[in-house]
Amino acid sequence: MKRALVLSFLIAGCASGAFREAMMPRVLATAWIGVAADGRTWYRLALDDEGTGSAATTSGEETASYRVRRWSGGDEMTVHLELAEGPPDAPRRLDLRGAAKSWQLDLAVEGRHTVRLWREEDLLAARKKMADHGSATTANPP
Repeated sequence: MKRALVLSFLIAGCASGAFREAMMPRVLATAWIGVAADGRTWYRLALDDEGTGSAATTSGEETASYRVRRWSGGDEMTVHLELAEGPPDAPRRLDLRGAAKSWQLDLAVEGRHTVRLWREEDLLAARKKMADHGSATTANPP
């Protein structure tokens, strides 16, 4: 009984504090894709475990590529983007801040809009699973 109690305290301790903060960035170091609240601006972030990465935005026919100058995660995430290539009117710098979970990012793009991003691998796996099972609904059922 004592061992179970000690083990539960250790598990609870690992899920919070410094250990949790150290592990969260590793979980977030992956590719993310999502759409802004405006419904027409798409984002893709590829975050590495060194605190940098790459990003792209697309809205209509315009696409801009960014370098992730730095990012840090935890419950509150920040991502600083610097334009690498894009149209003349593309923002030179974008700062994103908001809530981070291991499966979803809800970020505000300073002065623009909010964006919700999901793990790219999760989206692709869900798409494949749905395609493998065919359409879930049909307009004219048999």
